[in-house]
Amino acid sequence: MKITNQLIRSKTRQSSLQSIKYLNLSNLEICILEKLGSCCKLQSLNVSHNLIESIPTTIEQCPQLWSFNVSNNKVQSLDGFGRFVAIGTLDLSNNQLSWFELSKLQHLHILDLRLHGNSQLEKDPYYRIHVIDCLPNVWMVDGRLVTTAERIQVKLFFDDSAVSERPVRHKLSASRSFVPSTQKNREVNGIFGDRVIHLMQRFPRQDVFNIDLDVRRLQYLSENMAQDIIVHSSNLSQRREVKAVISETFLVEMLETRKHDALRCNMFIMLLLTSLEFKIPDSLFKETLELMKLDKFGNVNGMEVFALSRESRALVSGILLSAVKVERVDKQTGGLYDKLYLCLNYLLTECIKSCSEKVVLLFPEFY
Repeated sequence: MKITNQLIRSKTRQSSLQSIKYLNLSNLEICILEKLGSCCKLQSLNVSHNLIESIPTTIEQCPQLWSFNVSNNKVQSLDGFGRFVAIGTLDLSNNQLSWFELSKLQHLHILDLRLHGNSQLEKDPYYRIHVIDCLPNVWMVDGRLVTTAERIQVKLFFDDSAVSERPVRHKLSASRSFVPSTQKNREVNGIFGDRVIHLMQRFPRQDVFNIDLDVRRLQYLSENMAQDIIVHSSNLSQRREVKAVISETFLVEMLETRKHDALRCNMFIMLLLTSLEFKIPDSLFKETLELMKLDKFGNVNGMEVFALSRESRALVSGILLSAVKVERVDKQTGGLYDKLYLCLNYLLTECIKSCSEKVVLLFPEFY
């Protein structure tokens, strides 16, 4: 199927294409990304579960693009990101990407990147290490925060490997040998949407990499993810008559509450992950939350979080587990034993993978 203005109008309630901010074109057998120039204010684009093989430069016609879901396609080329400076969420999971193609993302600041399900990448036993090594500006990979300490560990891994009997080679060189002239000076030629400008103001290029930066990034991620979750919840409420009452600051408030109540937060994380793995009646969850005194998590209503979609609950779990990760870097246990912490991260990774495979069922038709 081809993308046309008529198709776009059929998938949105907006009267004007120029005013569309959120667009869902998933599961339509689309082969080519085109005809998006009229959607100049588009911030969130979902084209998952299609037949797309490349990301063309036509996406430059959407300078405000901040959330881009192109999972479950046949993407092999990422040429379209050359002039982009930053993006909030980029879901490239379950495609056909190679390590070479990732070189086209090296310049890009990506807050939340999903790459799982690309067989050429995941078959490498050091998959996450290589992704972090290849992409110096990514904040979160497959739902797990990349801390300053983890980047140092990746560097040490390659340093130690270089003097071993079987060294592990870098997948990409530190810089690409050829860069098109239109991409050489992105401060002039780059695409700066409103949210990109806000990001650059909060996180200037000269920022020092340390644990304080990790904490600031985690809070910024929580602010952005909360906005995305509310949009998705609002659209689900319109289609399914589900009441969407979650606050825009709920993730930030949960992180603040964790600072003085880590134990209850850990119990909340485990219950959230349980809800992702098993189908449990809402009434039982409500009784459990009340019994464990988790029905109120600071100013956040615990049951409202459990009423979110499965994918949104996975995002919340990722943010809360990332807070534990930062605490452990700061010589704190985070209230979780090592084996339990690793098990929870593994479970979260598997849940995120399954959510991506079923994303078309979780998002409403209309954005």
